[in-house]
Formats: sequence, C-alpha cells, structure tokens
Amino acid sequence: MPLNVGKIFEQKFKEDYLKSFPNALCMRLYDNMSGYYHISNYADFICYDSERMYMLDCKAHEGSSFPFQAFSQFDGLLSLEHVPNLITGIILWLYDKDKVFFVPTISIDKMKKDGIKSFNPDKVPKYKYYYLNIPSVKLRTYMNSDYTVLKSVPGNKELRDWGTRNS
Repeated sequence: MPLNVGKIFEQKFKEDYLKSFPNALCMRLYDNMSGYYHISNYADFICYDSERMYMLDCKAHEGSSFPFQAFSQFDGLLSLEHVPNLITGIILWLYDKDKVFFVPTISIDKMKKDGIKSFNPDKVPKYKYYYLNIPSVKLRTYMNSDYTVLKSVPGNKELRDWGTRNS
C-alpha cells in the first residue's frame, strides 16, 4: 500500500458518506500543523445525517486487528459521550481483509476496561461489544462503502449498556 493510504481513505470516506446521505454534512477537520506535541482535533470528520451528528476518525490499518494505542483521539472522543445525539468512533478499514467497520468509542472503552488491547472482528464478540461491518464493495485498491447503516447505531446509553442484556 502507498504511504498516503490513510489520507486517500479519508477522501474516499467523505465521498461515500455523501453518496449515502446526499443532503448531509460531512466536514473534514484539518489537523493543526503548528508542531505542538499532542495537539490534535478529536476526529477527522464531523458528519450530520439530518438526525444525528457523528465525530469520526478514519483509520486504515494493515493486518487483521487494530491496536487501541494507535487511537490517539480516544480520550477526547470519549469525553463527548454525554452530548445528546452525538455518536463518536472510528471508521476502520482493515485493508488486508478488505473490510470496513464502525467501532464506537464507547465500545472501545468497554473493550479496554476488559483488558482487550486491539479490535479484531474475528475475536471480539458482537453480543458483548457493539460494532458495525460497513457494507462495502472492493475496487482495485479501495472500497465503495454504504454508510447508511450508521442510522442503526444505538444511542450512547444503549451502547454503554450493550452486552449487559445481550450476553
């Protein structure tokens, strides 16, 4: 994969999100390049689909699992859990597996508290931790993804309670 695979994935995410929600907002937040250590936006994108707002960070990762230590925006996004109708998380492309996922920040918090150090869709039980497989079609390199499934994401209270009633 080329070195800029992540940046191209971000562009592809925005394109596919706006195809999924033609009258929606999908605004890219550019990182401050001032050189200050650990000064960063909470997410790559703020998106709105007419009902909900999302703060999403795009991650393109090689291999079958995504290490949580690579999610530097975790604390900032988790701090927004109290905001009504705001869902935060990562859009993760595991490009070796040709799969795209949405993993809510709350689910990652629960995994981390349970001692899980990375997200591996083959090992993380969906009945205990909520995440979505984003329907996608493989192109030559990237994926065409349908993000309308984000409308099915439960609210933050339900995400926090996920697994307590579903196990």
